Amino acid sequence: MTNESATAIENVDHFKISLDDSNTTDILKQNLSLESLGINPEYAFKEFNLTLEDLHEALNNTLNNTENDPNLTQITNSSQFAAELLNQQLKDAESISVIEQWTFGMINHSQGYFEESECVGLEDCMLLALSQLYDIFTNQSVQGVETSRDIILSVEDQIKDIIQNTTRSVRDSYRLASQILGHLYKLNESNVFCSTAPNFTAQLKDQSVLTGSSVDMLCNVTGNPHPLIRWYHNDVLLPENSKENLILNNVISIQEGMYRCEAENVVTSVLSKSAAVFVTECHPGTFYNEPTNKCLPCDYGHYQPQNNRRNCLQCSTGYFTLEKGSKWQSDCKDVDECQSTQSLCEHKCINTNGTYVCGCSSGSSLNSDGKTCTDSNGNLAVIVVAGVVTGLAIIIGVLIVVVKFKLYLKFRPSNSKKQTLTAMQHSEHNKMYGDSTGAKNAKQ
Repeated sequence: MTNESATAIENVDHFKISLDDSNTTDILKQNLSLESLGINPEYAFKEFNLTLEDLHEALNNTLNNTENDPNLTQITNSSQFAAELLNQQLKDAESISVIEQWTFGMINHSQGYFEESECVGLEDCMLLALSQLYDIFTNQSVQGVETSRDIILSVEDQIKDIIQNTTRSVRDSYRLASQILGHLYKLNESNVFCSTAPNFTAQLKDQSVLTGSSVDMLCNVTGNPHPLIRWYHNDVLLPENSKENLILNNVISIQEGMYRCEAENVVTSVLSKSAAVFVTECHPGTFYNEPTNKCLPCDYGHYQPQNNRRNCLQCSTGYFTLEKGSKWQSDCKDVDECQSTQSLCEHKCINTNGTYVCGCSSGSSLNSDGKTCTDSNGNLAVIVVAGVVTGLAIIIGVLIVVVKFKLYLKFRPSNSKKQTLTAMQHSEHNKMYGDSTGAKNAKQ
């Protein structure tokens, strides 16, 4: 009731202020100018030969004439009359005793909650109810019960003030009613008899991180009302951390140690188990190995010039470090491939920065594969070799024929007719053999 009444009065009050400021003549004097009227002095002088002084004189004459204008005067008088009338109505509205109206409406309503033997009238019954509520918190050792008692005493004083001072204005009554409502909400939130103690659903876990990394810890806790959270590092309170998540960015070695969280509500406060945070710092020439939480030296062929890195940099192709844990790129030395790898080149191996090239002996040329060589007279050598191979094949073939013929003569059948050659047959045979040999020799 006071909320709606106070809101309506505030709206009317703002409208009254606008009426108080609505003097038509003053408004014209404040806002009227050549610019607001859309007058261009250059155009007025060019077209009508009116100077700037002429324009200002005409404007001032117009403003002076408005003071005696009957229409404008009537408008101004009407606005002032409306403002005075509205101001009187506001005073009348403010003087209405909403407390009396509220008290009258609550008398019959409160009788349904109390026996006539317990209390008489609204004020008596309300104070009885507050007294009974206060007694509930008497002799209670539960944490936070004193807060509830203080709230009840404050509400009691404010209710007495409202009921006993019936001439209080609407706005003042609304202010006091808002304070009472705020106290009751706070009392409800701190009600220890409907609350549950904080309970950790999961404990903090140890963490191992690299210097410069982030740490995120969560205080998993339930409770009604929801608990307030505090964080501790090595049993020292971290005042700027009151959320369930504790986030540490760019951690350094001094942040290493034991962490735990505290959860507190109106019932009690509890502490979690401590969790360790280990901060590892890796120096140049090493890298952070997360599975082992150790700084390991860079392997052969790798280097690392910076602190706290998770990997090492690889040397360029053809370069290699001579030992593990190298820090600088200058530690990468050129690899002599000619010594470290066998049979790279057929003839000669020439080492260069980062790689190697092959060469050939005098009289030979390098093939397209960049490794093997070919004799400069290679084609002639191939022809000669091919001729020699062909000649050997012919000789071997003739020898095979002769051997077969001799074996035939040795192991032929003993028929005298077949074994003995007539003189004519020998003569013809020799003649044929001679002719064949002569022809072959002549051909050669």
